[in-house]
Amino acid sequence: MSFATAGAAAIALLFLHTPAGPSKSRGQPALETITSKGLQPSLGLYRKTAAGVERLGAASRVRPGDIVQVRYMAAGRSYGVVASCDAGGAVTLHLPEAPGQAVALVKDGERALAHAYEFDNSPGFERFVFVTAEVPFATDLVVRILKQGAALPQSFTSWSITLQKETP
Repeated sequence: MSFATAGAAAIALLFLHTPAGPSKSRGQPALETITSKGLQPSLGLYRKTAAGVERLGAASRVRPGDIVQVRYMAAGRSYGVVASCDAGGAVTLHLPEAPGQAVALVKDGERALAHAYEFDNSPGFERFVFVTAEVPFATDLVVRILKQGAALPQSFTSWSITLQKETP
């Protein structure tokens, strides 16, 4: 198989495994994911521990009182919003921290948000999302997506991670 053929096959597999639209799982609101030229905006979640810092992944469990630093990687996108939603439907804006317009992103490298996040004692899960676009947009769009499972316009990208909360 030639390099070009192998590359085309890999791209075809990527499209086969990329959701074409919103889907629901485990009662969580849907988010549409759009990929862009192999680069994907993403979040890094880092928990403060007695031994230092631990990067959290999808299989990570968190507890009330855990402190997490959220960092974003814009991957070239211009504007973004970082928010989280718990199993009870409460939405928290992290970037920006108040309703309004999406913020202008630093386009390269990983950037820490100004404030860390402390998990409360609400049960279930905490889902973090990072929604980006090339044009400014309102934070209300992200809040609506998290609360109602609405679809994103095709010009947006989204990335999410769901952490399971341990009950106290």
